[in-house]
Amino acid sequence: MLLVFIKLCSMIYQWTLLLLFCLLVSCANDKPDKSPILDLNKLDSITLEQKEPLFGKFFEQLVISDDGNFLLLSERIKKQIFVYKSDGKLFSIIGESGRGPSGLLEITGYDINDRDEVLIYDALQRMLKIFDIEGNLLRSVSFLENETINPTANNIKWYNNQVVSTIYDTKVPFDETHKSSLVALADTNGNVDKVFGQFDPFSEKDKKLTFNTVSTLDKESDLFYTNLQTSPYIYVYDLVKQKLVDKGGIQTENFKLPEKEITAYLPISQKFELATNTSAIAHIFNTDQYVIQHMQVLTNEWFKSMDYAAKKNFLNIYNKETLDFIQEIPVSFTPIGEQNNKLYVIKDFNPDNYIIGVYEIVAKQN
Repeated sequence: MLLVFIKLCSMIYQWTLLLLFCLLVSCANDKPDKSPILDLNKLDSITLEQKEPLFGKFFEQLVISDDGNFLLLSERIKKQIFVYKSDGKLFSIIGESGRGPSGLLEITGYDINDRDEVLIYDALQRMLKIFDIEGNLLRSVSFLENETINPTANNIKWYNNQVVSTIYDTKVPFDETHKSSLVALADTNGNVDKVFGQFDPFSEKDKKLTFNTVSTLDKESDLFYTNLQTSPYIYVYDLVKQKLVDKGGIQTENFKLPEKEITAYLPISQKFELATNTSAIAHIFNTDQYVIQHMQVLTNEWFKSMDYAAKKNFLNIYNKETLDFIQEIPVSFTPIGEQNNKLYVIKDFNPDNYIIGVYEIVAKQN
């Protein structure tokens, strides 16, 4: 009887050890896999033809036609839009510096529609100017002339037969930006159809006192994605229903804010010092599967040289359907545009050897 009892205890002990082992293995398998699950696959490299000399540099923004045939870049010295074919051949140059009919003083937003009409917003003249793809002026109108709202930088976009832009309500004090409306729909005569939305409440914590917002438009779903440059959070607006329909975003390890408030009254050297190694959302893109924040860290080298390549660049990738965070990817180039699930980046900023790389986001192979 004693022998039977001893054998039974031994079996129970063995089964207990086996069960504990299985539980440990199960728990280990349940731990999140911290290895990267997405990667960037290079598709193409485009060297821009230099028939026309560039005295300055292009801004860090690329607009691509819906069919991918045209690449549009804004030249910051000449105040012109350079239009390239998808193979890098120079196709046309739009506008000229000045106040004439085709004159531009400050290009703060531009876009191209499916009829290859180029829309440009000149903030200093507060005008919309519409050109054909060859550079001929089609029309010029005042934009929001009698309104107390201003478009924010680089956010003018064609939307069907309207213009959509992020805006700032000038009646709202700078230290109360969270009280401002955010989105404006206007007709092509420059008149407002509707103003709605609300600034990111994170702006109350924003020690840079900025009201610049980046955006991207999903035309098929009528969704407008916005992101305050100094905030990690994404807000999604339905342009048909004209209301907020989703929000997401997380503060990643590399997203840094200034420790002290940066005011307009500080010396420029002190502003640079306080902003060194802080973060900004430079762009937001969308593909069929992902919403992508392009985040930059403003390094000391950047403030000393103003060399675009001196910034650190990261891609924060979110699931488009749920806005759940997937992964942060450090990159050695500067993303500037997206079209047809392709990400366009600057590989070389040299205006005499300006190279654009074309990538896609893919699931990483084990």
